[in-house]
This record gives sequence, structure tokens and C-alpha cells, in this order.
Amino acid sequence: MATQTNTQTQFKRKATARKGQATRLRNAARQNGSFAGRTRAETNRLMAASFEAGRALDASLGAAVTARDAAVEVVRPLGDSSGAVSRLRDDAARTFTRLERRGETTRKRAQRGLERLGRRARREAEEAVPS
Repeated sequence: MATQTNTQTQFKRKATARKGQATRLRNAARQNGSFAGRTRAETNRLMAASFEAGRALDASLGAAVTARDAAVEVVRPLGDSSGAVSRLRDDAARTFTRLERRGETTRKRAQRGLERLGRRARREAEEAVPS
């Protein structure tokens, strides 16, 4: 029997797992009438959304990297003795590197913000539930 390779990305696996977990928690909370369980379910749903957002940002980041690689491959053989093309190539490489860093920074910042929001919601829900 042939083995099947895993084609899902890490973010997609995590998002799918969180969505399933949120559904199970929501159903259990509905049966028990538990507010804390519903809150945990919604927190998991927010985490799944953050993973989905991470996938979208990583895709755009991958597009930028691919475009950079293609541009470098086109410009590389055009090197001349005066160095004008080399300077253009270096400038393009710096620009794309900067765009990569900005994309990664933006993705990480958004991810931290969503995680912070989830922690705050969980904390407020736990404080609201009387022991």
C-alpha cells in the first residue's frame, strides 16, 4: 500500500483542529448549560481564525519570495562590467528582503494581537463565572 504524503500546512492543520475542538466544546457546553465551556469554545474559534489569517499572510509572503526569486534569476545573467545592472539587482534584492521582513513582522504582530485578545476574553470569562 502506498503511503500518502501530508500536503496540509501547519496553519491549516492547527486551524482544522481548533475548529473541531471548538465544535465539541460548544456542544458539551450546550448540554451542560456551561458558560465557561461556551467561552472556551469561542476562544478556540478565535484561535482557528488566527491560524487562518496566518495562512493568508504566509501565502502573500510566499508570493513575494517567489517574485523576488524570479526577478533575481532574470537579472543575474545580465551583469555588466560597469556594475549598473549589479546595482539594480542588489537594490531589487534589498527591496524584496525588506518586503519579506515587513510581511513577517505584520503577520507576527497580528498573531500576537489575536492571542492577546483570546487570553483577555478567557480571563474575563473566568472572572465572570462565579466559583
